[in-house]
Amino acid sequence: NINTPTMLKSALALVFVASVILCLHAVPISDDPPIDPDAKVDVFTLITEKGYPLERHFPVTEDGYILGLFRIPYGRNGRGASLRGERRRVALLQHGLMDSGSTWFQNSPEESLGFMLADAGYDVWVGNNRGTTYSTNHTTLSTDSEEFWAFSWDEMAKYDHPTAIDYILKETGAKSLSYVGHSQGTMQHFAAASMDQSFVDKVNVHIALAPVAQLKYQESPLLKVISALHLDRLLWLFGHKSFLMSSAMLQEFMPKTCTQYPWTCENVMYAIVGYDKQSVNITRSPVYYHFTPAGTSVQNINHFADSNGHAGFRMFDFHSKKANMEHYGQETPPYYDLSKVQVPTALFYGGHDWLTAPQDIEWLQQQLPASTVVDAVKVDSYNHLAFVWGVDANVRVYSRAIELMNKYSDL
Repeated sequence: NINTPTMLKSALALVFVASVILCLHAVPISDDPPIDPDAKVDVFTLITEKGYPLERHFPVTEDGYILGLFRIPYGRNGRGASLRGERRRVALLQHGLMDSGSTWFQNSPEESLGFMLADAGYDVWVGNNRGTTYSTNHTTLSTDSEEFWAFSWDEMAKYDHPTAIDYILKETGAKSLSYVGHSQGTMQHFAAASMDQSFVDKVNVHIALAPVAQLKYQESPLLKVISALHLDRLLWLFGHKSFLMSSAMLQEFMPKTCTQYPWTCENVMYAIVGYDKQSVNITRSPVYYHFTPAGTSVQNINHFADSNGHAGFRMFDFHSKKANMEHYGQETPPYYDLSKVQVPTALFYGGHDWLTAPQDIEWLQQQLPASTVVDAVKVDSYNHLAFVWGVDANVRVYSRAIELMNKYSDL
């Protein structure tokens, strides 16, 4: 169901990415290029070196996954520390596909939402979904097992999302928190809130950055190629259950590549998520690609690929009537009912975002109750990643987001 121009666009993008990889193998990389210091440290050092406190928490989901949560309880150099015994606004930030909680801290303190919220007086919590860099533990399963990787964002919505929120509310004593999701982070909240209306009492506002639900009209060539060629299923058949996990080799190789050949990292990003030379600071790409990709499961990629070109917002398709019947009690996967989402929601979407097409955003707004959508902001020049990596997101997105969080929080 992919037309000729789309196939040509996808094929050209795939050829371009493959050519970049071949070129990188052919061109030697200097042993010691002048790499940004932030591209040489782990996320814990990235945060604490800038004067912020950091705690690590490990709630366990109902199905045994041990989630790594970060907490920045107050601001830079003790700012707001005196309020620790008082009630404070609480925020949970949730990353997108193949990303991790580090994404909220990869620009300067004045430009990164995680830092900005801490300095604004928030008790900031940062989620890491199962299978990503900071959430690869389980009470009984090893990452070498197939069972560990048997999940998609359905399980993130069903288990990770409520586990993180309930844990944070218990730890802080807060009645509710403000939730900021990016991309897949918005999907898991939409899915969770459609199934469980108790989230309206636990989440006072959902700041949805580059929101995703239906992917019928998405234009990312990479996702189209994976879907058209069934590369996700091929990986599954060959026993590859994890997808693009972070590794020491990648963490060293990518910053060197992006430092010496910035055009490679820049154009690979544009080929996947859309063009935005104005807002994404390519000089920071060694830092971005030091932490990304952070991994996921092949099953999750399969879920995204199956959603490509498909109308509606549905659960994972096991591609077997018997398997679907065992999981859902019906031969086809059910659809999430977005009309049941009651949490106040602000949508921030980009004009150059290939993953969130205008038609899909319009569909999302139509599916959500009119009373639920409290704001809808289009940032014309933004691609999908500018909402977390944009050097002007503090002005164009975060300032408005914080206004809404202040308005809807229960302080």
